[in-house]
Amino acid sequence: MQRKHEDEVADLHATVDQLLKNQASSGLNESKEEVLKLNNQITDLLQQNEQLQSSLLQARTNISILHSELDKLKNMYTDQKAQRDGETAELKKMVVEYQSYASQIQILQEMNKKLYDSNDGLRSALA
Repeated sequence: MQRKHEDEVADLHATVDQLLKNQASSGLNESKEEVLKLNNQITDLLQQNEQLQSSLLQARTNISILHSELDKLKNMYTDQKAQRDGETAELKKMVVEYQSYASQIQILQEMNKKLYDSNDGLRSALA
C-alpha cells in the first residue's frame, strides 16, 4: 500500500513536472505570439509613418508651388496697378488739358462775338 502510495506520489510529481514544462513552453509560445503581434504592429506603424511622411512632403511641395504662384500674382498685380496709376495720371492730365482748351475756346468765342459786334458797329457807322 505504501508502495502504491509512493508510486502515486511519484506519478503526481511527474505529472506536475510535465505540467510545469508545458506551462513554460506555453508561456514561451505566448511570448513568441506576442512578439510577432508587436512586430506586425511595428511594421504597420512604420508603413503608416512612411505614408504620412510622403503626404507631408507632397503637402510641402504643393505649398511651395502655391507660394510661387502667389508671388507671380502679386507681381502681376503690382505691374497692373502701376500701369493703371500711370493711365489714371494720363487721364487726369488730359482732363486738365480739355478743361483748359474748353476755357480757351469759350474765351475765343466771346472775343469773336465782340469782334463781330464791333464790326457790325463799324459797318453801321460807315454806312
